[in-house]
Formats: sequence, structure tokens, C-alpha cells
Amino acid sequence: MELLKKIWKDPVGSKIIATVLTAGFVWLLSKIQLINEFFIFIINKLTAFITIPIWFFTVLLTVSISFVIKLLMDLRISYGNDKYTSDYIEGLSWEWKYSGSKISELKPLCPQCKHEIIQRDIRQLGYSHQTKEEFYCEGCNFTLAINDKPVYEYYSRINRHIERKLRTKEWRKNKPNKPINQDK
Repeated sequence: MELLKKIWKDPVGSKIIATVLTAGFVWLLSKIQLINEFFIFIINKLTAFITIPIWFFTVLLTVSISFVIKLLMDLRISYGNDKYTSDYIEGLSWEWKYSGSKISELKPLCPQCKHEIIQRDIRQLGYSHQTKEEFYCEGCNFTLAINDKPVYEYYSRINRHIERKLRTKEWRKNKPNKPINQDK
């Protein structure tokens, strides 16, 4: 690295480097022009015997290319994300699957026994708290109050949390969160 800095500071060396870079850029530009001419040649050969209007062919080609780009973007977005299928978020363990690049089958699990959590309306049980619903584990009687939020809002918040971790790739950097009381 020091040698490269020394050559760059040298007036002759820097001019040689600049000339080589410029020549490389011009060469690359000529190759792009060849590729462009090749595609024009192919399109001309493909459309020589077709009797559809050129505007229709252009629209069809544009839509097709857009579809392929979107498909590739979806594949790129979901690439590797299928390994992130569980986490500990807001007091519960969560598992989910993917349907394409969307999260599906989001399930809360008990952080203590990994039994699937159910939600229940505790007003029907005769308790007089302000909390309306809670998550309940039938395996170990673990409960988690939802604090006056409808269950669908809670699921939506968890879904947004997972999507943020996917978008920022935070799930790859950090180990999954673990409950504080799981020292076993």
C-alpha cells in the first residue's frame, strides 16, 4: 500500500496510472457499445418477420424486462432470509415460515417450555384487570398480558419487528435474543 501511495505521489507514476485507467475505461466503453449493437442486431432479426406493431413489441419487451427484474429482486431479497425463522421478541419466542418473501404462519411459543401459546380473553375468566387479552401456555401456565392492545396489533408489531431485522440484516449480525430466565 505504501508503494502505491509513493507511486501516486510521483508525477510520472501518477500520469502512467491515469493513462492506464483512461485506456481501460475507453476499452470497457467500446465493449458496451459492441454489446448494445449485438442486442440491436438480435432484436432486428427477431422482429424482421413479425407483423405486430413496433410499439406493441416495445411495450411487451418493457413489461417482460420489468417482470424479470422484479422477480430477481424478490429472489435477492429473500435469499438467505429463509434461515431466520425464529427469534425471542417482547417476552415470547416466535417461529414463522415464508411464503415467497412474505412472513407467514407467525406463531408465538412459550419461552419456558416451547409449547404453542394461545390467546385468551381474561375478561371472560372473571378477572377485573384493565388488560383484555393475554397469551397463555397450556403446558406450563405461563402468561403474558397484551396491555389493552388487540391481538392483531400485537402480531402486526411483531411482524414489523421481524421485517426490520430482515431489511437491516440485523438478524445475521446478532445471535437470536434469548429469554432472561433461560439459563438452562
